[in-house]
Amino acid sequence: MTTVLDVAKRAGVSPATVSRVLSEKSIVAPATKERVLRAVRELGYEPNLFAQGLRSGKNNTVAFAIGDIEQYVYLQLSQHMQNALEANGLDLLLFNLGHRGDRFEAILARAKALRLSGLILATPDPVDMAAIGSFRSEVEFSACPIIVVGQDRSADGIPSVWHDDDQGAFEATDYLLRRGCRKIGYVGRIEGSAVGSWRYQGYRRALGEWGVEVAGERVFDCAYRYPAGYASGEKIAARQEDFDAVVCGSDEMALGVMAAAADAGIAVPGALSIIGFGDIEWASFVRPAMTTLSTNYRELATQAAQIVVSAESPAGPVLQHKIGRQLMIRGSTI
Repeated sequence: MTTVLDVAKRAGVSPATVSRVLSEKSIVAPATKERVLRAVRELGYEPNLFAQGLRSGKNNTVAFAIGDIEQYVYLQLSQHMQNALEANGLDLLLFNLGHRGDRFEAILARAKALRLSGLILATPDPVDMAAIGSFRSEVEFSACPIIVVGQDRSADGIPSVWHDDDQGAFEATDYLLRRGCRKIGYVGRIEGSAVGSWRYQGYRRALGEWGVEVAGERVFDCAYRYPAGYASGEKIAARQEDFDAVVCGSDEMALGVMAAAADAGIAVPGALSIIGFGDIEWASFVRPAMTTLSTNYRELATQAAQIVVSAESPAGPVLQHKIGRQLMIRGSTI
């Protein structure tokens, strides 16, 4: 196996010079650098990343902790996050929290041993600020930055990249109100979900601005799952006269509601308009195609990766990156 000593001998330099060239953290004369890189190519040398991590105190790995791997939004976000990190020479280590706080605590406890270059958290659940505060008391931000994606925790000093879900839900509900709907239901996870509560807040705000009462019997607090959406849709179908539209907290929920409406013989959008949240891939391929709110996975991932890369900047991180959602109007609304 080729070693640094072999590269140094081929290039006619010291092993320390080879290390400086490969780390790209020291200034080396251009001619010397070219000799070293040529020797690396000729010998097929591959740096020992683990050893580099031991010397620097961290490696090129960033942990990405997601709320629920079964939700499509996190599958898509994971793919874009891996691409964004790879573009910056970083690797992704995926953790599925499964809505469990103890798993997040376990990741923080292992972060130093794993020599992580950063931790990106994407979950709809409330962020455990006490656990982050305890971790930050031991590890400086520049050594292992923590970034939250999907929620705004900038007031707590945590760099955040998120969609404005309150405004997104407001615009979805406002659109239905402008189309003449007044008996608008809401299907989504509310209790125990930071993201879900913001979406519900946007729904309530729009109704309030139009002077429409928020009727508790039209609100269904349930999990981000197809079956939960379907079960809520069955209850809506049983009281069809009480609904003319539904705003859903996820596309999965919306598809469940749409399926229940179809099984009950309720025309969508003729008798019931439905709006989802997230614009997952199949949303434009179901019939009727689903009106929903967009998700900019690439921008979320790109901004999060950039914060990791710039963690050691003297200027410090930019704490707020708010990204708007676009209402994608399709066939499921009048």
